[in-house]
Amino acid sequence: MQLCPSVRLYRLATGVRLPHRARSQGSAVSRSKLEALQIFGSPLRACDPSSVAHHSLETTTKKRKGGAMMMMRSQMFFGPRSGVRRGPFLKVVIFEFQRGMLYREGRFIRVLEPGRYLLRARDTLVRPVDIRPAFVTIPGQEVLSSDGVTLKVSIVAQYEVADLDVAFNKTQDAMSALYLTLQMALRDIVGGAKIDELLENRSRFGEGLLQTATEPIAALGLRLLAADIKDIMFPGELKKIFAQVVQAKQEGLAALERARGETAALRNLANAARAVKDNPALLQLRMLQAIGGAPGSTLVVGLPGVIPVAPKPEQSSNVE
Repeated sequence: MQLCPSVRLYRLATGVRLPHRARSQGSAVSRSKLEALQIFGSPLRACDPSSVAHHSLETTTKKRKGGAMMMMRSQMFFGPRSGVRRGPFLKVVIFEFQRGMLYREGRFIRVLEPGRYLLRARDTLVRPVDIRPAFVTIPGQEVLSSDGVTLKVSIVAQYEVADLDVAFNKTQDAMSALYLTLQMALRDIVGGAKIDELLENRSRFGEGLLQTATEPIAALGLRLLAADIKDIMFPGELKKIFAQVVQAKQEGLAALERARGETAALRNLANAARAVKDNPALLQLRMLQAIGGAPGSTLVVGLPGVIPVAPKPEQSSNVE
C-alpha cells in the first residue's frame, strides 16, 4: 500500500513504523516522538485530504527556511556554501585542485580528499580550500640601503598551502602574515647592501630573500616556492643623476672606440709609408692601379727630370 508523504517523512525522521490502524484512525504516538511530531506535524492529520494543501505549503516553507538558514550560516563563516542539502544529509563534492576541511559542531575533524561525500547535515560544515600554487605581488616598499639611498622595491613570490590545519585554524590571517614576513625579509636583505650591488646582482638578492623567508612562512602552514625582486625605483632627482652617470659612461665608451679606430688607421698609414719608402716601385704600381680604375680620363704626371733620348746613328757620306 502506498504511504502518505507525511507518513514516509515521519518514518524517516523517527524510525517508527505506525500500524495500519493508527494510520487510518489517528491513534496517539509515544511521547518520545513528540519532537518529531512538532517538527513534521501529525502524519495522521496530514493524510487527511482536507489538510493536504496546508501541510504541503507548511512543509515547503520549512524546507526553504532551513535551506536559507544553512546557506546564511555557511556564507557567514566559510564563504559560499560547500554542498547541497538532501534531507538530513549534505552532499559535498571536492574537486582535484581542492581539499575539504570538515567541521562538526565547530570542531575540525579531518581533511577531505577529492571525491564525493554524503555527510550528516546537522552541525556539519565543509570548507573547500584551493591548494594550487598562487602568486602574490608586494608593491613598492620604501627601503633604505646601506649607503643611505632610499629605494622603492617591489617583489613577487609564489606559494602554496602546505598544512590546512595550521594555515586556517591556528593562524588568524595567513595572507596578512605572508605579506608581513616578505616585507621584513626584504628590508633585511636590501638594508645590508649597497645600491650598486643591488643593481648588479638582483638574482642573488632574490635567492637571499627566498632563504630568509622560507622558514617563517612554513610556520604559517604555507610553503614558499619562489621569490624575486620585481622592480627597483629611485626618487626623481636620483633617477636623473643615475641617468647622467650612465650617459657619461656611454659617451666615454664611444670616444674610446673612436680613438681606437683612429689609432688603427694611423698605424696602417705608417706601415704603408714605410713600405713605399723601402720599395719605390710600389708607388708607381699604385699610380698605375689608380689610372686603370678611371678609364677615359686625362692624368697629368709630373716626372722628376727629362728623359734622355739616344741619338740616331749618322750615315756614311763616302760613295764607292
